[in-house]
Amino acid sequence: MYTVKACWSKREQTAKAWVDSSKGKLRHVVVHIGAGNLRDSRELAAHAQSIGADAISAVTPTYYKPANEDVLMQYMAEVAAAAPETPFYYYDISFVTGVTVNVTRFLELAKGKIPTLVGVKHSSLDLSDQQSILLLEDGKYQVMIGTFDGYLPALSYGVDVPLAPPFAGDIYHALKTAYDAGDFVTAKENQVKTVTLTRIVKKHGGKDKFPAAVKTTFSMLSGVEAGPVRLPLLGLTSSEKAALREELKSAGFLE
Repeated sequence: MYTVKACWSKREQTAKAWVDSSKGKLRHVVVHIGAGNLRDSRELAAHAQSIGADAISAVTPTYYKPANEDVLMQYMAEVAAAAPETPFYYYDISFVTGVTVNVTRFLELAKGKIPTLVGVKHSSLDLSDQQSILLLEDGKYQVMIGTFDGYLPALSYGVDVPLAPPFAGDIYHALKTAYDAGDFVTAKENQVKTVTLTRIVKKHGGKDKFPAAVKTTFSMLSGVEAGPVRLPLLGLTSSEKAALREELKSAGFLE
C-alpha cells in the first residue's frame, strides 16, 4: 500500500484497516512507510509493526535526497531500526523520486547494518539491475517487480512476485499460473494483455494524469469506486473518462 501523499494520521488509519480486514484473505500486507523526513518514516514503521504488518517498505525523501548509496543505506538503516522485528524492503522508484543509485551497491553496503532488509520493490526502469540483485549472496534478497508490463521477462530470470496494478491482478495471476505450468503460449497471451492495458492507461493519463487514469481504470474494471486523486495531481475530465472507457471496451477489457 503506497499512500505517501496522505497525512500521517490517515496513513496509520489506512494501514490498520488493511491489516485488520486482510486476516484470512491475504497472505501478507506490506505497509509503505516512506515519507519526506526520517522522523515520520520511523513513526510509521513503529506503528506498522505494532499493528502486525507482515513487512514494511520505504521510498527515499524527494526534496532533500540521499546523495549516494552510502547515505541511502544510513537513512534506511535508521528507518528500518524503528521496526526491528519486521522485514524491510527498499522501494526503488527512481523515475518518481529522482534518486538514482546502484541498488546492488546499496544492498552490499547494507550487509550487517540493516538486519531486517529482505529485498527490493523494484519499480525502476533499469530492469537489468533486477538480475544483479538476485545474484547477491546466493539469492538472499527478494525482488518484487513494480513495473506494470515487465512481468513475463522478469519471471525468466527469477523475479516471481509482481506488484500488480489493482486493475490487472487476474491477468497477472493467469500469466504466472501458465508460466509455472510451462504453458508459455498462454503466458505470452497474458503478457500481451498487460502491455495493452498499460498502454491504454498511459495514453489516457499522460504525464500529468497517470495516477488518475490508474484509479479510474480500477473503478471501471472492478466496479469499486476508488475516489478522486488529491492536488497537485489532476483528475480526468468527464470526456477523458468517456474516452478511456470506450478504448477499454474496444480492447475487450469492458463489456
